[in-house]
Amino acid sequence: MMSGAAFSDDRSDHFETKIRPLLIAKCVECHSGKTPEGEFALDNPTALIKGGMSGPAIVAKNADASLLMKRVLSTDDKLVMPPEERLNEAEIADLKRWITDGAYWPEDSTMPQTAEDRESHWAFQPVKEVTPPQIENSAWCKTPIDQFIAA
Repeated sequence: MMSGAAFSDDRSDHFETKIRPLLIAKCVECHSGKTPEGEFALDNPTALIKGGMSGPAIVAKNADASLLMKRVLSTDDKLVMPPEERLNEAEIADLKRWITDGAYWPEDSTMPQTAEDRESHWAFQPVKEVTPPQIENSAWCKTPIDQFIAA
């Protein structure tokens, strides 16, 4: 059995590695900002739960009742989301797991809303080597991360 903290960490990791990148890549371009399509924004948890013209998008812990899943799985070309390219099986499974686990969303967290915001978002930056800063009292540092903390 998973502890509460481990479950929370697992949900956070799933959101940050699977759901946030999926929503940014496939949804936020049309469903964010001041005039989201269908009056439905997916860039913050309040808007996601509220839904749009068709009603609430998420029924936490019930993926089958969630409009978001119904749109992703729809066979109607006028209703399916995203309209240009269907989600693949892994993306659908990730989305279903996220909703079934309670649709975790980190506090005070929104999605980047413009193309420029998305391009500069930390999740889409290439990994690069960073030199730890020099600090005065390095004796207590056990790893290079400690140098960043001290600085």
